[in-house]
Amino acid sequence: MQHTLHTTRTTTALEDNDYAMAVAVAEQDGWCSQYTRKRRRSRPFNCNICLEENLDGWKGFSLGKCNHRFCTVCLAAMVKSNTGATTTSGTTTNIPCAQVECIETLSLPDIRYIFRNDPTAWHTFSDSISMAMLENEIAQGGSTRRCPAEQCNYTFCYEMAVG
Repeated sequence: MQHTLHTTRTTTALEDNDYAMAVAVAEQDGWCSQYTRKRRRSRPFNCNICLEENLDGWKGFSLGKCNHRFCTVCLAAMVKSNTGATTTSGTTTNIPCAQVECIETLSLPDIRYIFRNDPTAWHTFSDSISMAMLENEIAQGGSTRRCPAEQCNYTFCYEMAVG
C-alpha cells in the first residue's frame, strides 16, 4: 500500500482573483447599483442597533434575506466585531441579523455591499472566512491535514494509492 501526498495552497482573499470574484458576486446583475438607487428613494427608518430613530433612508441597508433595516455604519461595526469570532464549534462564518428573534444570517453580497467603501475591512473579513472554511474542512477529518507551522495556509491531502 502506497501513500501519496498532494499539497495544496489555500490562497487568501487578498489575491486579485478571489477579490474580483467576491466583487462579482456582490455586483451580480447590477445588484449594487440597483440597490443604491432603491436606497436613495427609501423612507426614514429606525436602527435597532444604535437605537437612532427617524434616520434618512440613504443611511440604512436592508438585509437581503429578512429585509430588516439598520444603519450601514452599525452593520459594518457589527460585522467587524464578529469577524474571526469563535464559538464552541470553532470559528463562525455566519453573522446573525441584529433584529431580536430573527434567525437569518447576513449573506456574502450583504457584507460585500456594507464594506463597499472599506476594502481593508472586506479583505480582513474575506481572510477570516477563508481561514474558517479551511479550519472547518480540517475539523471534518478525513485525509486533510494542516501544516504544523504557525500561520501557514498549506494543507496536505493524503490519498491511499491502490496497487
